[in-house]
Amino acid sequence: EAGAYDEVVPTAEAALEEADLSRDERDQLENTLAWALLHVEEAERAVDLAAGVVARTARVSTHRAYTLGTYGAALVAAGRHGEALALLGDEAERGVAALDDAWAVSAQRYYRAVALAALGRHDEALVTWRAARDVDPTGLYGQRAEARLRQIERAGPYRGAT
Repeated sequence: EAGAYDEVVPTAEAALEEADLSRDERDQLENTLAWALLHVEEAERAVDLAAGVVARTARVSTHRAYTLGTYGAALVAAGRHGEALALLGDEAERGVAALDDAWAVSAQRYYRAVALAALGRHDEALVTWRAARDVDPTGLYGQRAEARLRQIERAGPYRGAT
C-alpha cells in the first residue's frame, strides 16, 4: 500500500524543516505526513505526530475532523483499537460530514470498522463497513470496505466452537 506515500514522507519532512510556515500550514503538513507514515508502516511515529496536531487544533477548526481521522487511523495501524474508537466517534463523524467530504467520511468509517472488528464487535463493524462503502462506493475506502464485506460474506456465518 505504501506506493506514493513513500515519496510523500521525505517531501513533507523536508518542507517542514525548510519552509517558513504558519502554525496552521505546519499543522496541515504534519497531518499529511502522519497520514503518509501510517501507510508506510511507521504507525507509532504517525501516532506521535498526529497526537501533537490534534492537541494544537482548536475544536472549531475546519481541519479538526481531518486531524482526528488521521490520529484515529494511526492508532488503528498501531493496534491501539480502543483509543482509536474514541477518536473516530461522533465528533470526527460530524466534523467530516459537515465538510461534505465523502472520501474522508468513508476513510474514518473504514478505520472505525477495523477497530471495532479487532475488538470483537463484529456486528457493529459490518454496519460501519457498509456505511463506509455506501457514502463513497467508488472511492478507495468505499472499495476497501466492500472488499472486507465480500471477504466476510465468503467466510460464512460464525458457527461457534465445536
